[in-house]
Amino acid sequence: MDQFYDQYNAISQKELGYLCDSSSDQIFDALEKISLITNLYSVCQIKIPPPFATNFRDSLFHYKKLYESDTVEEALQQTEAIDEHLSRAIKDSLMQLVQILLNSISKIYEDPSVSDTLKLDIQKQIHNLKQAILRLRINSMDIVRISEDSVEIMDEIAKCIKWCSKNETIKLQLLDLCSKYVKRIDVHFEHE
Repeated sequence: MDQFYDQYNAISQKELGYLCDSSSDQIFDALEKISLITNLYSVCQIKIPPPFATNFRDSLFHYKKLYESDTVEEALQQTEAIDEHLSRAIKDSLMQLVQILLNSISKIYEDPSVSDTLKLDIQKQIHNLKQAILRLRINSMDIVRISEDSVEIMDEIAKCIKWCSKNETIKLQLLDLCSKYVKRIDVHFEHE
């Protein structure tokens, strides 16, 4: 591995094989997380945002370029690009889902017909979602890549969705509000 620092040298097949293997492991780990995220979007009846697929596709493009790399420098650039695109795909999709849920649940909380007891439960959900947003932002600032924290955030989202689905009124309101937010997001992407 010390030879990686001589960036202009040709990369050996052994070194390239190591980088390709570790990058493919990273892609498969990301696919597991992507599967979980896709399920969360599906349960909320929300369409997955376009950048999610674009970033994953780009990671595969960089994997192909990694496989074709001739120099250490090029190989390291491709592994970093793979890492960056996979991280962005997961973090961006989680952030958008959490924000949609947070906005929707906050609207339900503001509804005057919601009982005080239910408002306390909703406040707990709002708090958990805000904590998830905070963790996602802190990880982004610290340039933390795909981590177990992403899985914990997905668990928080799943718990929130499960809680919402226990109360039929909340569930229906949530699905309705989520679809309204998604329509606004779709309009945003159409203008880009």
